[in-house]
Amino acid sequence: MKIFTNEIFFLLKNGKLNNKHNVNTIQSLKDSVVIFLFSYIINITIGSTILILSRHFNIVIPKNETLTALFEKNIFSIIFTIIILAPMFEEILFRVSLKYSLKNLTLMLTFIFYLVSGAIAFPFENVFNIVIRSIISILFGLLFYILINRSIKLKSMIEIFWLRHTKFIFYMSILLFGLSHLLNYPINIKLLLYIPLLTLSQIFSGIILGYVRLKYGIIYSFFIHASKNTISVLTAIALTHQ
Repeated sequence: MKIFTNEIFFLLKNGKLNNKHNVNTIQSLKDSVVIFLFSYIINITIGSTILILSRHFNIVIPKNETLTALFEKNIFSIIFTIIILAPMFEEILFRVSLKYSLKNLTLMLTFIFYLVSGAIAFPFENVFNIVIRSIISILFGLLFYILINRSIKLKSMIEIFWLRHTKFIFYMSILLFGLSHLLNYPINIKLLLYIPLLTLSQIFSGIILGYVRLKYGIIYSFFIHASKNTISVLTAIALTHQ
């Protein structure tokens, strides 16, 4: 735990880790389980504290409309969306490019293009729109990768920028990860007052998941993310069926 704490402080100070030795798969799995348990306990503590304080000061926290709508669907949709789809999207959007490579950057931009195209050109969620968006996004990603890869100067400029601004990129990934969860709530001026309450848990998770991604790899950060969502979903399902 001392090594973990020191590395977290180093990461917060520098936006990167000083990985001198590769960690084998078995050790990575063991460490991931310990980190998952630790982070989940902290998240529960944060959530419980916010709940107690909000009740004490009569603060009405906005309703999570996205989760409410999702729980009206069948269990398969709930499990697939929250346990698989959401962690996959969020890990690629916010953490895959914390370790720079042109492939990682392309993957992140491809997913961003998919989301933006949905908001602008394909607002309705149906199979046809999803397929079209996916095809267009993949083509965009391939085109971006080919164009950048062919330009040695541009490729070098992007890499140098990324490596020189690792701290900024790391903190932006945490901030955007936290703020992205505000989209689950009705957007209005009043929502601004609740930003600290609604994003604190996600900000903490962003730090931990960023650490795991840099130390062990994107698969392990996805594993922890999906595991936390699994427990939350199973708990919510159990409570709604009492």
